[in-house]
Amino acid sequence: MGGLAEEELFLIATSCETRSVTLSASAAAAEGITAFDLLPIGISVLALLLGVFNIWRSERLARQNATQRLWSDAIEAVLRIPIDPADESVRDKLATLRVRFIALADGLSKWEGLDQWLAVEHGLGAALGRHVQESALPNMNEEQYVAMLTPYLNWTMRLSQNLRHMRNTGYEPKEIEQLRIGAIEGVRSVYERNGWGEPHLEADIGRLGI
Repeated sequence: MGGLAEEELFLIATSCETRSVTLSASAAAAEGITAFDLLPIGISVLALLLGVFNIWRSERLARQNATQRLWSDAIEAVLRIPIDPADESVRDKLATLRVRFIALADGLSKWEGLDQWLAVEHGLGAALGRHVQESALPNMNEEQYVAMLTPYLNWTMRLSQNLRHMRNTGYEPKEIEQLRIGAIEGVRSVYERNGWGEPHLEADIGRLGI
C-alpha cells in the first residue's frame, strides 16, 4: 500500500474516532453524565490514535530506509568498478552492478523509465571497458594511455554523480529520459569507433545480458 493511501487511512481513522468521541459526549450530556465520567474513554481513544500513528510512522520510515539502502548499494557498485579495466577484469563488477540496478529499479517501480536508463548505462560501461581492454598497447606512453582511459573514468564518475543527484532530488522523468538518450549515443559512439557493428540495446535492466 502506497504512502498516500496510508496517510488517507490514518486521517480517516482519526476523523472517525474524533467523531465517535463527540457523539459519545453528546449522548452522555443527554443522560446527565459528566465530562469527568468520560475521561477514561477519551484517554483510551487518544492512546489508540497514538498507537495507529506510531505504526504508520514506523512503516513509513522502514520503507524510506530500505529505499535509501537501494540507492547506496547501486552507488557503491559503481564506485567499486575497477579504475583500469586493462589490468583487472570488469566482468564480475559489472555483474554486481547489474544486480544492484535491478534491485533499485524494482524498488522504485513507479519511476517510469528508470530501468531503461540503467540498462543502457550498464551497456555503456561494458562497452567502454571492452574498448580499454582491446585498445591498450604495450608501447603506449602515459599520455596516450590516459587519453584512452579517460572516457571510461568519466563514465563511472558521471554515473555515480547522477545516481546521487536522483537520490536527493527525487523522480524527474525528463532528466531520466535525457540521460538514457545520452547513454545510447555513448554506446553507439564506442561501437562505431571500434568497428563493432550495431549495438544491441536492451529495453530494461531486467533483460540485460552481460
